[in-house]
Amino acid sequence: MDLLVQVSNFTQRKGGIWKDLKLGAAEDIGRESLSRILFQTFIAAGLLLMGVFHVGFHAIQAIRNDRSALWFGLACLLLFLRTAFTGDFLATRLVPSIPWETAVKAEYLSVFWGISFLVLYFRHLYRDNLNPRLSVGIAGAMIAVTLPVLVLPARVYTEWMLYYSIAVIVLILYILYGLARAAWNRRAGAGVNLAAGLVFLAAALNDVLYYNAAPKALKSSDLVTLGLFLFVFTQMFMLARKSAVAYRETRRLKNELEAANANLERLVASRTEALSRSNEKLKRSEHARSELLNDITHELRNPLTSIIGYLRRVIDGAAGRLQARHIEIAYQKALLLDHIVDDLRKLALLKRDDMSYAFRPVKLRAFCEALHHSYDWELLDRRIELKWNVPDSEELTVNVDLPRMEQVFANLVGNALTHTNPRDSIVIAGRFFRSPGACAIKVKDTGTGIEKSEQHRIFERFYRGGQQDTAGGPGGTGLGLAIAKSIVEAHRGRIGMYSEPGQGSTFYFILPVGKEA
Repeated sequence: MDLLVQVSNFTQRKGGIWKDLKLGAAEDIGRESLSRILFQTFIAAGLLLMGVFHVGFHAIQAIRNDRSALWFGLACLLLFLRTAFTGDFLATRLVPSIPWETAVKAEYLSVFWGISFLVLYFRHLYRDNLNPRLSVGIAGAMIAVTLPVLVLPARVYTEWMLYYSIAVIVLILYILYGLARAAWNRRAGAGVNLAAGLVFLAAALNDVLYYNAAPKALKSSDLVTLGLFLFVFTQMFMLARKSAVAYRETRRLKNELEAANANLERLVASRTEALSRSNEKLKRSEHARSELLNDITHELRNPLTSIIGYLRRVIDGAAGRLQARHIEIAYQKALLLDHIVDDLRKLALLKRDDMSYAFRPVKLRAFCEALHHSYDWELLDRRIELKWNVPDSEELTVNVDLPRMEQVFANLVGNALTHTNPRDSIVIAGRFFRSPGACAIKVKDTGTGIEKSEQHRIFERFYRGGQQDTAGGPGGTGLGLAIAKSIVEAHRGRIGMYSEPGQGSTFYFILPVGKEA
């Protein structure tokens, strides 16, 4: 049987039959041909779908200065054209009217430009491992040197196939160089990309030899389509992974932002509440300052007015006993004024925490004896009963500034003397309470007492209550108890009182007691 095969190469640089003829049953030959067509269709459809998807959907990333998906999509579309115009020529099977020159141009330009877009894709994917200017330069140069294919006939540019193939190999090696650097720097997915790139390089080298050497001598076939599909398919997973990572990061940042906003709202509410409290405190402080200024003015005006009035009478001619009486009253008022100024100075120091204290441990018995000896009780015109019920223990001590506590004790005793008559009695008692570890000193009198409505204000500054002193003296400043309260609190103690109008009052202070180390 003689077979006559006529081959037309359309001025192709390499004509003739490239593969051995195969003989067989029609069913077998048809099955093999169908398998090749289905395989090539699968690869072409995959490249087309990946290209359309990434150009149509992920191209929006180009607006956010991330064009990696755009370059990848364009590369997929061009490589789809290469697959459609090689092998079993799917494009010409579907559209037989496509001119042969157009098909060859599409075959050549699709692979050259597709690889160029892959270079730009990897330049965006691994920015720190491929030089941006060099990547754009070699991709642009590849596109530029292949532009003559658009206008020249196939009989001319097909003669340059070997040089174009070498340029493609250079671009693939450049991509592998960037992938190797990315893998060395442990960039995500770079190792997988490098492995797929090596497979693609091997397939490309095979096809360069296949199309430029004797195909029958090489005993090979066109493998770049399969290698390219595997390489591009790997990139699709890399982009998907990148999008997934970006999505998870966006979700994480969104959750953190929502948490930060919620925390910020709580913080703003807390700060607003704090500012409101501070504002109220400032208002109260301003009100207290205004009241203090009014109280000071009032306290100073009364003795000053009296001093000026009595001295004016002396200047106007008061003589004899009347003059001496006026001078004595003016002197007493001046003493009161000096006492007020001294109390104000002490109070100011206490409010600024500038009052100095010399704390030292004092034995409880010695402390009570010091208070006892601070007065010569026999000279006081009162019936005074002293009860010091404290144990004579060397271990029990109080940490006090003794002169300051004597000042507190003197203030309580002085108030009792001021508000009692000679027929009234005063009981001064000291007692130790073992369970809480504290001692209490109280001064109880049977004088005028304090009204219920006034008792809650008795330790306020300048407050003297409605009861007048019974001793006929110049009267107090209303600062003594406020100063005593500050001193006791500085000793980590407590001061208080209870009273029945007309039956007397009891003032006390309590101090902590410890054991000497």
